[in-house]
Amino acid sequence: MKARISVLIGVMVALASCHSDPTASGSGTPSAVIANFSSLSLNGIGATGSFIAEIVDDRLTPLTGAISFSSCDPTTATVAADPTYVPVPNTSAKAIVTSTGLNKSCIIASASGLKPDTVSVIVAPTVFPVVLSAANPQPGNVITIKSGAPTLQFDTATVSVTFGTEKESALILSKAADSLVVAVPAFTADSMRFTGIVVTYSGSTLALATVPVTAGTNAYAGSDAYVPGFDLTPQLPASGSSVVLYPAQPLANNAPACPEVYLGFGSSGPCLIFKFTLAAPATLDFTADWPGANASNPDIDIYSCSGATASTACDFEDGGAGATGLKPQSTGNHTYPAGTHYFIIEYYAACDGSACPGNGNVSNYTLTISRQ
Repeated sequence: MKARISVLIGVMVALASCHSDPTASGSGTPSAVIANFSSLSLNGIGATGSFIAEIVDDRLTPLTGAISFSSCDPTTATVAADPTYVPVPNTSAKAIVTSTGLNKSCIIASASGLKPDTVSVIVAPTVFPVVLSAANPQPGNVITIKSGAPTLQFDTATVSVTFGTEKESALILSKAADSLVVAVPAFTADSMRFTGIVVTYSGSTLALATVPVTAGTNAYAGSDAYVPGFDLTPQLPASGSSVVLYPAQPLANNAPACPEVYLGFGSSGPCLIFKFTLAAPATLDFTADWPGANASNPDIDIYSCSGATASTACDFEDGGAGATGLKPQSTGNHTYPAGTHYFIIEYYAACDGSACPGNGNVSNYTLTISRQ
């Protein structure tokens, strides 16, 4: 019995001494570099984040050693060791990562001769960089908006854009993954806001704003009065053709100058007043249309006058076919004599506020002029 017990004790002592051997199974021998994060998310360009990396043996015991960091793509993120990070004992290093572009990349933590570790980095957009064909977009004009980042694209099925603090919707005339052509609504300042922005490297679709933009001079400045009025003469099409314009509404309510207000027809105004001069008689058709399916919210009327002023009644020389409750509104073909004429776009009834943002009217309607 005593002999059996002695043998067992000897075996146990031998096993215990093997298990506690600090040199067994690579213990104490550097094996790999490991980071305390597998991924890092940064919001916007110029954002920073950090992670800790250390050298370990096969048992994940931290060991001293020199650790270096490198970026897989410096155009997306750069990295530097934090010189203020001084651990005791000195078994780890801290990486400071700074975003430089909108994409995904990685940071590699390594040490000479050891297996490195990789931390993925995703830079999420916080604003939408754009390239505009006009630095200060003019209300009423057509501009091209291009994505300023190849990794951000327009979802052509869902994209929309509004301008300014008024959040006026722009009329999108054509769209592609990397650019939009839009008619600029009336707005004052502040950013453009987009929905349907596809982040190609993450697969997400976001709503994003741009950096602030300022409106240029209203493309139809002066058109809220008969004098000087906005001269449409250069815009008139040649015989047998048509032209499409994108008027901007007046920035101030000029209801007292509007013919239907002056005549007491119950119109709310405001109105846009244009003039055109013909050297010879011409047959023209004016048609106005606006977003949505509702013809009365707003209710827009169009007509022409042969010589109206703010204190003289309009004679509705085209017959008034465009001053109805229809959508679109069309004057129909009318032959105008040589001389100066005034063409009016009037809000007979403005939006109720829920259907139209900003100052209660639509500003992204179209005006088509056709000439026989």
